[in-house]
Amino acid sequence: MKKKLFFVCTAGVLAFTAQQAAAEDTVFDDVSEDHWALTAIQQMHDVQIIEGYPDGTFEPEEVMTREEAGVIMYRALGIQDGEYPDHRFDDLDEDSFGYHEVLTLTEVGLFEPVDDFRPEDDLTRAEMAKILVEAYQLPVSEERYFDDVDESHWASSYIDSLRDAGVTQGMTEDTFEPETPVSRAQMSTFVHRLMHEEPQGETDTAQEMAEDILHYTNMAREEHGLDPLEQNLGVEEAAMHKAEDMVVHDYFDHVSPEYGDHSDLLAYFDIEYLHSGENIARGQSSAEEVVDAWMDSEGHRENILNPDYTHLGAGYHAAEDGTPYYVQLFLRP
Repeated sequence: MKKKLFFVCTAGVLAFTAQQAAAEDTVFDDVSEDHWALTAIQQMHDVQIIEGYPDGTFEPEEVMTREEAGVIMYRALGIQDGEYPDHRFDDLDEDSFGYHEVLTLTEVGLFEPVDDFRPEDDLTRAEMAKILVEAYQLPVSEERYFDDVDESHWASSYIDSLRDAGVTQGMTEDTFEPETPVSRAQMSTFVHRLMHEEPQGETDTAQEMAEDILHYTNMAREEHGLDPLEQNLGVEEAAMHKAEDMVVHDYFDHVSPEYGDHSDLLAYFDIEYLHSGENIARGQSSAEEVVDAWMDSEGHRENILNPDYTHLGAGYHAAEDGTPYYVQLFLRP
């Protein structure tokens, strides 16, 4: 008979603790101060949800295994055990580092009680979606977002729910790549977002602002007989990083003291292109106002009306005093 275990979801407490415990220096030797997942990795480490390796590294781009994911979720959910789980996997030894955690999560339904757990297998994006949606009880989505996830796919509803919640935007606007492995940095970031409830509030505001900037930018282009720019989520992520970087490091310039100019930023995010450009602004009260300000400036207007550009990623971040920072990254792949 399946024994009852008790979830004590400590996300709110851990989120608060993590924010208070942010380290002054980077915790891991291979996670630099300008790494896109630095905040998530450090704060998750501070509350003892993730660990690195004995040599002081985290290996953020390495693939997350299924067993590692089980340990992270067990810690993040703050599960208190009742009686020991019944189920055993044929390929999971008792001396394995995640033995108890995986069995416990299986008992509460996050993993299927099948013969083989495949602990060393890569955690796929589809599997990650199922785990996170069920662990945090995200509402079922009625939308369909991704061309490469058929409605009949076993993880379709989980993937769309994760997109609905704003935890991930997909690999591109139209693709999710459900069988692609999840990296250690990505998994840390996804769990961190859910613990901090980032899919709501400020994250939604930033995404809405990015969409509005794209809208008003395309209105300006249409008035001049130009084709509209397409949203590029990868470039948008880079633009969001740039906006946040200006706030965090207290500067307003096209050149970051951390990573350089916008071409260095795009290279950091592994974005390839033929042509690119950048606009920045701060202080305007809305997307419409900031696009109008850019259009009133010759250099910024040239970027917006450049016929060579086909895609746009917009970024937004507000400083503690409420000052908004805006970024446009233009691209022709």
